[in-house]
Amino acid sequence: VENATEDQTMNFYNQNEIPFYYDLAQKFAIDDRYFSSVLGPTFPNRSYGLAATSFGHLTTSEVFPPPGGYKPITGTIFDLLDQNHVSWANYFQDVPQGGSFRKFPGEPHFLPLTVFLAQAAGAPGVPELPSVSFVDPNFGVFGIKFENDEHPPTDIQRGQAFVSQVVNAVRNGPFWKDSIIIITY
Repeated sequence: VENATEDQTMNFYNQNEIPFYYDLAQKFAIDDRYFSSVLGPTFPNRSYGLAATSFGHLTTSEVFPPPGGYKPITGTIFDLLDQNHVSWANYFQDVPQGGSFRKFPGEPHFLPLTVFLAQAAGAPGVPELPSVSFVDPNFGVFGIKFENDEHPPTDIQRGQAFVSQVVNAVRNGPFWKDSIIIITY
């Protein structure tokens, strides 16, 4: 959709507009009974996904974290992974979603998307993928016009191309048979 606008928040796309997503839905399991934790925008819900709380924040403008990130008393999924010695990384394009909870820049688990693509391909001399990978779109935080997070008015086809790049990197790499990919919104 070349001229997506903010009034297209609730809409649908046909198979000609987003063929990759239709193909995924026909070949893999999908969950159509997902409900957000906050009846609100993305970033408070992302906080719930990583820490089971949004600290009472209900809007995106409220979630810019303090230096070093929020420290929920129950911890985050990153804390659990660390405590259980599970390797992980949060790959990003402009900012990692984990930056709400860990220092960014500075957290060694926050890596550019290019590192994920090389690891997924099994490139020589590149470490293997960690056990758990979080892969973020370009949120447009710095005003860059190449957002691919699928938020209106961003063109959903850019988001589809990004998801296709990530999924196909894993599908075409040596780790596909041992991988699970969960796409969340």
